[in-house]
Amino acid sequence: MNYVIHACNKRMWYVEDYLIPSMKEQGIPDTDIAVHMDDRYRGCLFATLDSFLKCGRKQISAWHLQDDVAISLDFARKTRENDSGIVCGFWHRHEGEADLKAETRGIDMRYSFPCIRVPWEVCRDFVEWFYGEAAKRDEYRRWITAGKYVDSFFRDYIREKRPDDPVLNLIPSIVEHVDWLIGGSTINKWRSGICRADQWEDESIIEDLREQLALRKRGAF
Repeated sequence: MNYVIHACNKRMWYVEDYLIPSMKEQGIPDTDIAVHMDDRYRGCLFATLDSFLKCGRKQISAWHLQDDVAISLDFARKTRENDSGIVCGFWHRHEGEADLKAETRGIDMRYSFPCIRVPWEVCRDFVEWFYGEAAKRDEYRRWITAGKYVDSFFRDYIREKRPDDPVLNLIPSIVEHVDWLIGGSTINKWRSGICRADQWEDESIIEDLREQLALRKRGAF
């Protein structure tokens, strides 16, 4: 099993003090967890591409997590039981989207970068597609200049190059987005809404985290 946490410097306190300990509490060993730090300040897009390139070269298929999620009570079990192919562990309903189906194809890929399992071959081919094709397209120029939208690039790649590949959506979600609890989005400063999972059953995790963060803020620990 492999887990890769995509992190920036501003979020390492959360990754080290909350996210990784919560994973270890469920029996995930340290040796299975890697942190890909954007220590060169490349931005979300290029830091993720760097991580995918490394996974492709080293043939590492992994669960990729963002640094602003909380995991479900059955996260370790669900990831262990579904450790093959492309698996989406998070879903937020966007306007106009239909209900989510558990088993689908690449053409119907949704956004799931807070938690997604990506085979190493897909990592390799995605990076090749980005630099070989997408980076040369005018319609992507704004995204590349912004250094964001890696989830949109990945969805476009899957829909274009792997439309018939099986994609599994885990229902309910196995992570919840908690950027709103730990300082807000580090990428989209304009976003005022909260991007939470539409299907999430472990609200007690969020309440416990809220209490721990409140104690931390008061200097209780």
